[in-house]
Amino acid sequence: MPFHHNTFVVRLWWAESHSADGRSARRWYGRIEHVQSGEGAEFHDVHALLRFIESFTGAIFGPEGEGEGGDVDIASVDTDKE
Repeated sequence: MPFHHNTFVVRLWWAESHSADGRSARRWYGRIEHVQSGEGAEFHDVHALLRFIESFTGAIFGPEGEGEGGDVDIASVDTDKE
C-alpha cells in the first residue's frame, strides 16, 4: 500500500476578552494550512481542525471516535518518518 504524505502547518493562539461585567475570558483561535495545496482555514475547536485534515486524508475517526482503516491513534503517530 503506497504511503502518501500530507504536511500541515498549525498555528494556535489565544486572546483575552473582557465582558461588560468586568470578567475576563480566554478564547483559543487556530489556523491550519495544507502545505502541498496552499489551502488553509481558521478554526475554533478541534472538530473543525480534524474536518480540515480529513478533507485531505479521509476519515480519521468513526462515529464513536474509533479509528477507521487502521485504527489511527494520534498520540502514537510518528511525525519524524519521511
